[in-house]
Amino acid sequence: MSTTDKLLATAELESFAKAYKDQGGKVVGTYCCHMPEELLYAANLLPYRLRATGCSDDSEAETYLSSFSCSFVRACLQQFIDGNREFLDGVVGSDGCLMAQRLYDTWKHLYKDGRFFHQFNTPRVTGPRAEKYFQTEIRELIEALEKYYQVSITDEKLWQAIEVYNQTR
Repeated sequence: MSTTDKLLATAELESFAKAYKDQGGKVVGTYCCHMPEELLYAANLLPYRLRATGCSDDSEAETYLSSFSCSFVRACLQQFIDGNREFLDGVVGSDGCLMAQRLYDTWKHLYKDGRFFHQFNTPRVTGPRAEKYFQTEIRELIEALEKYYQVSITDEKLWQAIEVYNQTR
């Protein structure tokens, strides 16, 4: 298996995230491209992109989600139900679609174990109102991360995170 294949393999990503956590790090799941992972990285958190791979039976997830929900959302919930995401210290949801919003709501309902849950919303249009809304969402996420994880997201840390992410993009 090539290095690229290993990096793309879900088991390799989970192994890396679990090793990071075993070394004292915190891992926060995300599932939407609209979520600025730089904010998590600047808080010394490992962003973990939730994937739907490896789920062959999502029937228990259908207890909470409609069978008309997309398979991605059902598989993500099923992985939590099956205990395959216990290494996550939290999840930042996004309003990318209605089913993603339903997934977030269901997680908050089911997992009242002290994990960090935060909804990050993004505007779908441009303009002054949308820009102000997006800035508010960023500020609220930063405040929530700082409070929950007892960290400080400084401008310097944020610019360093942006630089790292710009290199990988």
